[in-house]
Amino acid sequence: MKHLYKTIICVTFALLLCSPLYAAKKSIVLDLTLPSNPTTFTYNDNGVWTETYNDVDYTYWESQIFMFSHLIDGPGSSWDGLAWDGFTVSKNASDASAEDLTSTQWGCMAKGGISAIDGENITIDANIPYIVGYYSLMSTQHNLSILFNDGNSYTPEGFYITNTPYVYYSTKDGYFVARAFTEEGDYLKLIAHGVKANGDETTTEIILAEYNDGTFSAIDEWTWFDLSTLGEVTEVYFTMESTDTDPTWGMNTPGYFCMDKFTVSTEVEDEEVEGIVLDLTQPTTPTEFTFNTTGEWVETYNDVAYTHWEAQVFRFSHLIGGEGTSYGGMAWNGFTVSQNASDASADYLLDTQWGCMAKGGISAVNNNEIYVDAERPYIVANYSSWETENSLSITFNDGNDYTPAGMYVTNSPYPYYTNIDGNDFANGLTNEGDWFKLIAHGVKADNSETTAEFTLAEFKNGTLTQVTEWTWFDLTSLGSVKEVYFTMESTDAGQWGMNTPAYFCMDRFTVKNPVPSGIEDTTIEDNTPTIYYAGNSINVTVSKTEVVKVYSVNGVEVLSQPVNEGTTTITTASLPNGIYVAKVGTKAIKFSK
Repeated sequence: MKHLYKTIICVTFALLLCSPLYAAKKSIVLDLTLPSNPTTFTYNDNGVWTETYNDVDYTYWESQIFMFSHLIDGPGSSWDGLAWDGFTVSKNASDASAEDLTSTQWGCMAKGGISAIDGENITIDANIPYIVGYYSLMSTQHNLSILFNDGNSYTPEGFYITNTPYVYYSTKDGYFVARAFTEEGDYLKLIAHGVKANGDETTTEIILAEYNDGTFSAIDEWTWFDLSTLGEVTEVYFTMESTDTDPTWGMNTPGYFCMDKFTVSTEVEDEEVEGIVLDLTQPTTPTEFTFNTTGEWVETYNDVAYTHWEAQVFRFSHLIGGEGTSYGGMAWNGFTVSQNASDASADYLLDTQWGCMAKGGISAVNNNEIYVDAERPYIVANYSSWETENSLSITFNDGNDYTPAGMYVTNSPYPYYTNIDGNDFANGLTNEGDWFKLIAHGVKADNSETTAEFTLAEFKNGTLTQVTEWTWFDLTSLGSVKEVYFTMESTDAGQWGMNTPAYFCMDRFTVKNPVPSGIEDTTIEDNTPTIYYAGNSINVTVSKTEVVKVYSVNGVEVLSQPVNEGTTTITTASLPNGIYVAKVGTKAIKFSK
């Protein structure tokens, strides 16, 4: 029996992630101020952890995910407090020699732990703790072992290493059974062993002291020991070798070293996002971004070929006024792409226009944590109020309207440092109530507009605060739009407009829920057809001849096939993986392949 009725079916669906998943590197750096077992390190008069000779309670000590072996053979291995091995913690920052060199085993040739690292510049603080490692040939286990207390595997990146004074002066001058390194080819080395989940091992090594070409040398400052070649491992353990070795008793050279900032990494997958996320590694016009020595897109000043550039469904304005608007390569506006990850100031602040206070583009977002990669490109935007069109405009090249979800924003170093100190044109933001903001405008199909604002900097309660990390700018209030364009405003403005440099950085512009052109509302007077998707096939039952149509998420027809009365199976094997809508007669379904 045919049921006659009239209703309206509106086919709506959410776009799933249309850009690929990326793996980001999450680094974990040992922080000795965050121990978990013990919960606090206490130190004796020599600056050494008070439990260094405790062979009962601490065969391992822990901090964050790291487990460091310590007197791993357990009770009795300290010989009633006369000996120790493994890893301990020290705040004895002395690099001095002593008549009894064994008393220098707790010291550090670098004169303290690392308090800060800025590129190649390492700041040392005598009050910052570091690790002393002591290798024992007598232990029945890996006495210098680092495990991970969460049961996961990690990729070691490396750590900073230097000599203890005990080792430094023993290899330089000799002491007790250890001879000085005075023979050509003498060396002391530390070998790192990475143990993989299947038991396989990889190794890498570093020379701590040597005698070559008639000269003695030994590490006496914090030096990076790269462990990245070990690969993903469940354990890292260390051994030591010296040319000063007794055939019966083993190495004569003291088996000590100092370490700091042990670092491992793991891959973090990008979270799936509902929508289309801008991916600057997938441009269409141009087909590839290339960068010059200062990190910006080489076509940034090209006002002929690129009044717009495109990636996925997005179309970004660039020197939209066309030929002549770059003034012969002297100026630019709109959106460009940068790989310059510097957040540094410069004598000439315009030189900082290609940088990024967040120090790189976003490689992944996972569990509200943002991972930044200095090699990953991002967008630098330069707003011009002089253009007759919107200088910062994003439209959609498939003809659909989209609802912007948002984007990540941070400051460019150019306005950041200008806001602090001013420049020849700008006063800076130094007065109570000063601000610098970004305004997003959504243009709807009927040309009406909605807006959303984001404050990049403000002077409030006597303090200037500025955005320096990637921060989400929510654009959902704009609604479904055909265009998004941006303007900028500042309290530092004059006769010619805003004095603050009109720059900002953006990444991961995201839209959702298009209004597809190929999938329209349908008035239905017949409920006979049935349609479902299973096993890479569309299964259709109709009571009369119909046409099955399949549309991509953007409303583009990708398949059309007539079907006769009865049940028909239509294969989707030829379709790329993605999200689709299939329609037949009065019915429509969404399916993913």
